[in-house]
Amino acid sequence: MGYFRYLRLWCMVACMPLWGGCRNGTPQAEIARKSSVVAEDMLQIIRPRYGDRLKEGQEVVFEVRRATGVDSVVITTDEGRVLGRFVSGTDTLRWKAVSAKLGTKTFHFKIFAGGATAERSLKIILTDKNTPAELQYKIVGIYPHATNAYTQGLVFADGILYESDGQYGMSALRKVQIETGNTLQQHLLPAKYFAEGIALYGNKIYQITWRENTCFVYDKESFRLIDQKSYDIAEGWGLTTDGQYLYMTDGSNRVYTIEPETFSVVDMFEVVDDAGPVDNLNELEYVDGLIYANVYQTDFVVIIDLKQKRLAGKINFAHLLQPSDIQPNTDVLNGIAYNPKSKRFYITGKNWPKLFEVEVIHKVKQNKK
Repeated sequence: MGYFRYLRLWCMVACMPLWGGCRNGTPQAEIARKSSVVAEDMLQIIRPRYGDRLKEGQEVVFEVRRATGVDSVVITTDEGRVLGRFVSGTDTLRWKAVSAKLGTKTFHFKIFAGGATAERSLKIILTDKNTPAELQYKIVGIYPHATNAYTQGLVFADGILYESDGQYGMSALRKVQIETGNTLQQHLLPAKYFAEGIALYGNKIYQITWRENTCFVYDKESFRLIDQKSYDIAEGWGLTTDGQYLYMTDGSNRVYTIEPETFSVVDMFEVVDDAGPVDNLNELEYVDGLIYANVYQTDFVVIIDLKQKRLAGKINFAHLLQPSDIQPNTDVLNGIAYNPKSKRFYITGKNWPKLFEVEVIHKVKQNKK
Protein backbone atom coordinates (compact mmCIF):
# COMPACT_ATOMS: atom_id res chain seq x y z
CA MET A 1 0.00 0.00 0.00
CA GLY A 2 1.64 3.27 -1.14
CA TYR A 3 2.02 6.63 0.50
CA PHE A 4 -0.76 8.39 -1.44
CA ARG A 5 -3.25 5.69 -0.50
CA TYR A 6 -2.38 6.23 3.19
CA LEU A 7 -2.65 9.96 2.83
CA ARG A 8 -5.97 9.79 0.96
CA LEU A 9 -7.48 7.40 3.55
CA TRP A 10 -6.20 9.51 6.43
CA CYS A 11 -7.61 12.71 4.93
CA MET A 12 -10.99 11.05 4.38
CA VAL A 13 -11.12 10.21 8.08
CA ALA A 14 -9.61 13.44 9.39
CA CYS A 15 -11.97 15.64 7.39
CA MET A 16 -15.13 14.02 8.73
CA PRO A 17 -17.17 16.19 11.14
CA LEU A 18 -16.48 15.57 14.83
CA TRP A 19 -20.05 15.99 16.08
CA GLY A 20 -22.58 13.12 16.59
CA GLY A 21 -22.04 11.81 13.04
CA CYS A 22 -21.09 13.02 9.55
CA ARG A 23 -22.64 13.61 6.16
CA ASN A 24 -22.99 9.91 5.39
CA GLY A 25 -24.16 9.08 8.91
CA THR A 26 -20.90 7.49 10.13
CA PRO A 27 -20.88 7.67 13.96
CA GLN A 28 -17.90 8.94 15.96
CA ALA A 29 -16.98 5.42 17.14
CA GLU A 30 -16.60 4.30 13.52
CA ILE A 31 -14.49 7.36 12.71
CA ALA A 32 -12.21 6.57 15.67
CA ARG A 33 -11.92 2.95 14.54
CA LYS A 34 -10.94 3.95 11.02
CA SER A 35 -8.37 6.42 12.37
CA SER A 36 -6.86 3.63 14.48
CA VAL A 37 -6.71 1.31 11.47
CA VAL A 38 -4.93 3.99 9.44
CA ALA A 39 -2.34 4.54 12.22
CA GLU A 40 -1.72 0.79 12.56
CA ASP A 41 -1.15 0.53 8.80
CA MET A 42 1.26 3.45 8.85
CA LEU A 43 3.33 2.22 11.80
CA GLN A 44 3.98 -1.23 13.21
CA ILE A 45 5.46 -1.37 16.73
CA ILE A 46 7.78 -4.38 16.88
CA ARG A 47 9.04 -3.97 20.45
CA PRO A 48 8.39 -3.57 23.26
CA ARG A 49 5.06 -5.35 23.09
CA TYR A 50 1.87 -4.04 24.66
CA GLY A 51 1.83 -4.93 28.38
CA ASP A 52 5.51 -5.90 28.61
CA ARG A 53 7.02 -5.62 32.09
CA LEU A 54 10.25 -3.65 32.05
CA LYS A 55 12.62 -3.16 34.96
CA GLU A 56 13.35 0.36 36.16
CA GLY A 57 16.80 1.43 34.99
CA GLN A 58 17.15 -1.10 32.19
CA GLU A 59 17.81 -0.05 28.62
CA VAL A 60 14.70 -0.40 26.49
CA VAL A 61 14.91 -0.70 22.73
CA PHE A 62 11.94 0.66 20.77
CA GLU A 63 11.74 -0.86 17.31
CA VAL A 64 9.18 0.13 14.68
CA ARG A 65 8.42 -0.56 11.03
CA ARG A 66 7.25 2.45 9.06
CA ALA A 67 5.14 2.29 5.93
CA THR A 68 6.34 3.88 2.70
CA GLY A 69 5.67 7.60 2.79
CA VAL A 70 5.97 8.05 6.56
CA ASP A 71 8.50 10.82 7.10
CA SER A 72 9.12 10.52 10.83
CA VAL A 73 7.71 9.32 14.14
CA VAL A 74 8.09 11.13 17.47
CA ILE A 75 7.75 9.22 20.78
CA THR A 76 6.62 11.02 23.95
CA THR A 77 5.89 9.69 27.44
CA ASP A 78 2.62 10.10 29.33
CA GLU A 79 4.45 12.82 31.27
CA GLY A 80 4.92 14.80 28.03
CA ARG A 81 8.66 14.16 27.71
CA VAL A 82 10.02 13.56 24.21
CA LEU A 83 12.06 10.34 24.08
CA GLY A 84 13.21 10.68 20.50
CA ARG A 85 12.38 10.62 16.81
CA PHE A 86 12.47 7.94 14.13
CA VAL A 87 13.63 9.52 10.88
CA SER A 88 14.68 8.14 7.52
CA GLY A 89 16.95 5.14 7.94
CA THR A 90 16.34 4.67 11.69
CA ASP A 91 13.89 2.13 13.07
CA THR A 92 15.25 1.68 16.63
CA LEU A 93 15.54 4.01 19.57
CA ARG A 94 17.10 3.34 22.98
CA TRP A 95 15.71 4.63 26.27
CA LYS A 96 16.85 4.10 29.85
CA ALA A 97 13.73 3.21 31.81
CA VAL A 98 13.66 5.96 34.42
CA SER A 99 10.47 7.61 35.67
CA ALA A 100 9.12 9.41 38.71
CA LYS A 101 6.31 6.86 38.99
CA LEU A 102 6.33 3.11 38.55
CA GLY A 103 3.49 1.06 37.08
CA THR A 104 1.62 1.65 33.84
CA LYS A 105 3.49 3.86 31.38
CA THR A 106 1.95 5.05 28.11
CA PHE A 107 4.08 6.01 25.13
CA HIS A 108 2.59 8.10 22.32
CA PHE A 109 3.81 7.70 18.74
CA LYS A 110 3.01 10.70 16.52
CA ILE A 111 3.29 9.78 12.86
CA PHE A 112 4.13 12.38 10.21
CA ALA A 113 3.44 11.62 6.53
CA GLY A 114 3.58 14.64 4.26
CA GLY A 115 1.09 17.09 5.66
CA ALA A 116 -0.85 14.41 7.53
CA THR A 117 -0.42 13.13 11.08
CA ALA A 118 -1.72 10.12 13.00
CA GLU A 119 -1.11 8.68 16.44
CA ARG A 120 -0.61 5.33 18.12
CA SER A 121 0.05 4.46 21.75
CA LEU A 122 1.73 1.66 23.67
CA LYS A 123 1.40 0.71 27.34
CA ILE A 124 4.02 -1.15 29.38
CA ILE A 125 4.49 -1.88 33.10
CA LEU A 126 7.56 -0.34 34.73
CA THR A 127 8.59 -2.50 37.70
CA ASP A 128 10.80 -1.71 40.68
CA LYS A 129 14.50 -2.46 40.33
CA ASN A 130 14.62 -3.43 44.02
CA THR A 131 13.10 -6.44 45.80
CA PRO A 132 11.15 -5.35 48.91
CA ALA A 133 12.72 -6.47 52.17
CA GLU A 134 10.70 -8.87 54.32
CA LEU A 135 10.42 -7.62 57.91
CA GLN A 136 10.03 -9.81 60.99
CA TYR A 137 7.66 -9.38 63.92
CA LYS A 138 6.91 -10.81 67.36
CA ILE A 139 3.57 -11.26 69.10
CA VAL A 140 3.34 -9.36 72.39
CA GLY A 141 -0.36 -9.77 73.13
CA ILE A 142 -3.45 -11.78 72.09
CA TYR A 143 -7.02 -10.61 72.71
CA PRO A 144 -10.53 -11.87 71.85
CA HIS A 145 -12.16 -10.79 68.61
CA ALA A 146 -15.79 -11.19 67.54
CA THR A 147 -16.12 -14.12 65.14
CA ASN A 148 -19.20 -12.55 63.53
CA ALA A 149 -17.23 -9.42 62.63
CA TYR A 150 -16.25 -9.39 58.94
CA THR A 151 -13.42 -6.91 59.51
CA GLN A 152 -12.97 -4.31 56.76
CA GLY A 153 -11.29 -1.44 58.57
CA LEU A 154 -9.48 -0.98 61.89
CA VAL A 155 -8.28 2.17 63.68
CA PHE A 156 -6.80 2.73 67.16
CA ALA A 157 -7.34 5.93 69.16
CA ASP A 158 -7.32 6.77 72.89
CA GLY A 159 -7.11 3.15 74.02
CA ILE A 160 -10.07 2.06 71.86
CA LEU A 161 -10.39 0.21 68.56
CA TYR A 162 -12.79 1.48 65.93
CA GLU A 163 -13.83 -1.28 63.54
CA SER A 164 -15.76 -1.32 60.29
CA ASP A 165 -17.49 -4.62 59.52
CA GLY A 166 -18.82 -5.62 56.11
CA GLN A 167 -21.42 -7.84 54.42
CA TYR A 168 -24.84 -6.74 53.22
CA GLY A 169 -27.30 -6.68 56.09
CA MET A 170 -24.49 -6.94 58.68
CA SER A 171 -22.35 -3.85 57.98
CA ALA A 172 -21.56 -1.76 61.03
CA LEU A 173 -19.27 0.74 62.68
CA ARG A 174 -18.19 -0.41 66.14
CA LYS A 175 -16.21 0.87 69.09
CA VAL A 176 -14.39 -2.11 70.67
CA GLN A 177 -12.67 -2.68 74.01
CA ILE A 178 -9.33 -4.29 73.17
CA GLU A 179 -8.85 -6.44 76.26
CA THR A 180 -12.26 -8.13 76.11
CA GLY A 181 -13.31 -7.73 72.47
CA ASN A 182 -16.64 -6.36 73.71
CA THR A 183 -18.60 -3.90 71.59
CA LEU A 184 -18.92 -0.62 73.48
CA GLN A 185 -20.87 1.25 70.81
CA GLN A 186 -22.35 0.33 67.45
CA HIS A 187 -23.97 1.89 64.40
CA LEU A 188 -25.64 -0.42 61.87
CA LEU A 189 -25.74 0.55 58.20
CA PRO A 190 -28.83 0.08 56.00
CA ALA A 191 -28.87 -3.37 54.41
CA LYS A 192 -28.14 -2.03 50.92
CA TYR A 193 -24.63 -0.93 51.96
CA PHE A 194 -21.49 -3.09 52.25
CA ALA A 195 -19.10 -1.28 54.60
CA GLU A 196 -15.37 -1.16 53.89
CA GLY A 197 -12.40 0.81 55.25
CA ILE A 198 -12.47 3.60 57.82
CA ALA A 199 -10.23 6.53 58.75
CA LEU A 200 -10.23 8.78 61.79
CA TYR A 201 -9.87 12.36 60.54
CA GLY A 202 -9.85 14.81 63.45
CA ASN A 203 -13.04 14.14 65.42
CA LYS A 204 -14.74 12.53 62.42
CA ILE A 205 -14.84 8.94 61.21
CA TYR A 206 -14.96 8.35 57.45
CA GLN A 207 -16.38 5.00 56.33
CA ILE A 208 -16.44 3.99 52.67
CA THR A 209 -18.61 1.36 51.00
CA TRP A 210 -17.80 -1.39 48.52
CA ARG A 211 -19.91 -0.79 45.41
CA GLU A 212 -22.28 1.93 46.55
CA ASN A 213 -19.89 4.85 45.80
CA THR A 214 -20.78 6.33 49.17
CA CYS A 215 -18.70 7.55 52.10
CA PHE A 216 -20.39 8.13 55.45
CA VAL A 217 -18.97 10.71 57.85
CA TYR A 218 -19.73 10.28 61.57
CA ASP A 219 -19.05 12.18 64.74
CA LYS A 220 -16.32 10.21 66.48
CA GLU A 221 -17.92 10.24 69.92
CA SER A 222 -21.63 9.77 69.21
CA PHE A 223 -21.47 7.92 65.84
CA ARG A 224 -24.04 10.44 64.65
CA LEU A 225 -24.08 10.66 60.85
CA ILE A 226 -23.04 14.22 59.97
CA ASP A 227 -22.31 13.96 56.25
CA GLN A 228 -22.51 11.67 53.24
CA LYS A 229 -20.23 11.92 50.21
CA SER A 230 -20.18 10.23 46.82
CA TYR A 231 -17.20 9.29 44.66
CA ASP A 232 -16.53 8.06 41.12
CA ILE A 233 -14.04 5.32 42.04
CA ALA A 234 -15.67 2.03 41.01
CA GLU A 235 -15.12 0.22 44.33
CA GLY A 236 -14.12 1.23 47.84
CA TRP A 237 -11.73 -1.06 49.76
CA GLY A 238 -9.22 0.47 52.18
CA LEU A 239 -9.03 3.94 53.74
CA THR A 240 -6.52 5.81 55.92
CA THR A 241 -5.28 9.37 56.51
CA ASP A 242 -2.10 11.29 57.23
CA GLY A 243 -4.09 14.08 58.85
CA GLN A 244 -4.18 16.15 55.66
CA TYR A 245 -5.47 13.79 52.98
CA LEU A 246 -7.33 10.50 52.86
CA TYR A 247 -5.81 7.55 50.99
CA MET A 248 -8.06 4.96 49.39
CA THR A 249 -7.74 1.66 47.53
CA ASP A 250 -10.13 0.05 45.04
CA GLY A 251 -8.92 -3.56 45.00
CA SER A 252 -6.31 -2.98 42.30
CA ASN A 253 -2.72 -1.78 42.78
CA ARG A 254 -3.82 1.87 42.81
CA VAL A 255 -3.72 4.23 45.80
CA TYR A 256 -5.85 7.38 45.50
CA THR A 257 -5.18 10.63 47.35
CA ILE A 258 -8.51 12.13 48.43
CA GLU A 259 -9.35 15.65 49.57
CA PRO A 260 -11.49 15.04 52.70
CA GLU A 261 -14.02 17.86 52.39
CA THR A 262 -15.01 17.26 48.77
CA PHE A 263 -13.88 13.62 48.56
CA SER A 264 -12.35 14.44 45.18
CA VAL A 265 -9.29 12.59 43.84
CA VAL A 266 -6.20 14.84 43.77
CA ASP A 267 -3.62 12.17 42.88
CA MET A 268 -3.18 8.48 42.15
CA PHE A 269 -0.20 6.18 42.01
CA GLU A 270 0.34 2.49 41.40
CA VAL A 271 2.10 0.06 43.72
CA VAL A 272 4.48 -2.35 42.02
CA ASP A 273 7.32 -4.54 43.16
CA ASP A 274 10.16 -6.12 41.18
CA ALA A 275 7.74 -8.63 39.60
CA GLY A 276 4.87 -6.32 38.63
CA PRO A 277 1.68 -4.74 40.01
CA VAL A 278 0.79 -5.50 43.64
CA ASP A 279 -2.94 -5.97 43.20
CA ASN A 280 -5.74 -6.44 45.77
CA LEU A 281 -4.55 -3.66 48.07
CA ASN A 282 -7.13 -3.59 50.82
CA GLU A 283 -7.24 -2.20 54.38
CA LEU A 284 -4.74 0.61 55.05
CA GLU A 285 -2.92 2.18 57.99
CA TYR A 286 -0.76 5.32 57.84
CA VAL A 287 2.30 5.52 60.13
CA ASP A 288 5.01 8.20 59.92
CA GLY A 289 5.13 8.62 56.15
CA LEU A 290 4.42 4.98 55.41
CA ILE A 291 1.20 3.21 54.43
CA TYR A 292 0.77 -0.38 55.61
CA ALA A 293 -1.62 -2.23 53.29
CA ASN A 294 -3.23 -5.65 53.61
CA VAL A 295 -3.01 -7.60 50.36
CA TYR A 296 -6.41 -9.26 50.07
CA GLN A 297 -6.48 -13.08 50.14
CA THR A 298 -2.86 -13.26 51.24
CA ASP A 299 -1.10 -13.10 54.60
CA PHE A 300 1.05 -10.18 53.50
CA VAL A 301 1.05 -6.57 54.57
CA VAL A 302 3.08 -4.38 52.22
CA ILE A 303 4.70 -1.14 53.33
CA ILE A 304 4.52 1.82 50.96
CA ASP A 305 6.79 4.86 51.19
CA LEU A 306 4.21 7.57 50.54
CA LYS A 307 6.70 10.27 49.56
CA GLN A 308 8.57 8.13 47.05
CA LYS A 309 5.50 6.08 46.08
CA ARG A 310 7.59 2.94 46.28
CA LEU A 311 7.45 -0.30 48.25
CA ALA A 312 9.62 -0.13 51.34
CA GLY A 313 9.06 -3.68 52.60
CA LYS A 314 6.55 -6.38 53.43
CA ILE A 315 5.52 -8.54 56.40
CA ASN A 316 4.28 -12.12 56.23
CA PHE A 317 1.66 -12.82 58.94
CA ALA A 318 1.01 -16.40 57.74
CA HIS A 319 1.24 -18.09 61.14
CA LEU A 320 -0.77 -15.83 63.43
CA LEU A 321 -3.70 -18.23 63.73
CA GLN A 322 -3.21 -21.78 64.96
CA PRO A 323 -5.11 -24.68 63.33
CA SER A 324 -7.37 -24.86 66.37
CA ASP A 325 -8.39 -21.20 65.83
CA ILE A 326 -9.81 -21.85 62.38
CA GLN A 327 -13.57 -22.33 62.14
CA PRO A 328 -15.85 -22.74 59.08
CA ASN A 329 -16.44 -18.98 58.83
CA THR A 330 -12.81 -17.94 59.49
CA ASP A 331 -11.74 -15.84 56.53
CA VAL A 332 -8.60 -13.99 55.43
CA LEU A 333 -6.28 -11.57 57.18
CA ASN A 334 -7.66 -8.04 57.12
CA GLY A 335 -7.37 -5.34 59.72
CA ILE A 336 -4.34 -3.35 60.82
CA ALA A 337 -4.23 -0.54 63.39
CA TYR A 338 -1.30 1.28 65.00
CA ASN A 339 -0.76 2.42 68.59
CA PRO A 340 1.65 5.40 68.41
CA LYS A 341 2.36 5.27 72.13
CA SER A 342 3.52 1.63 72.25
CA LYS A 343 4.64 1.68 68.58
CA ARG A 344 2.88 -1.63 68.09
CA PHE A 345 0.26 -2.87 65.64
CA TYR A 346 -3.06 -4.63 66.15
CA ILE A 347 -3.70 -7.29 63.51
CA THR A 348 -6.81 -9.39 62.88
CA GLY A 349 -8.90 -10.86 60.06
CA LYS A 350 -12.42 -11.40 58.83
CA ASN A 351 -14.37 -13.43 61.42
CA TRP A 352 -11.16 -14.17 63.29
CA PRO A 353 -11.46 -15.25 66.94
CA LYS A 354 -8.35 -13.30 67.94
CA LEU A 355 -6.75 -9.87 67.73
CA PHE A 356 -2.95 -9.84 67.84
CA GLU A 357 -0.72 -7.10 69.21
CA VAL A 358 2.59 -7.29 67.35
CA GLU A 359 5.89 -5.49 67.32
CA VAL A 360 7.71 -5.11 64.02
CA ILE A 361 11.33 -5.97 64.78
CA HIS A 362 13.19 -4.30 61.93
CA LYS A 363 12.40 -0.73 61.05
CA VAL A 364 11.85 0.27 57.45
CA LYS A 365 14.48 2.56 55.97
CA GLN A 366 12.74 5.17 53.86
CA ASN A 367 14.26 6.35 50.58
CA LYS A 368 16.08 9.68 50.78
CA LYS A 369 15.89 10.73 47.14
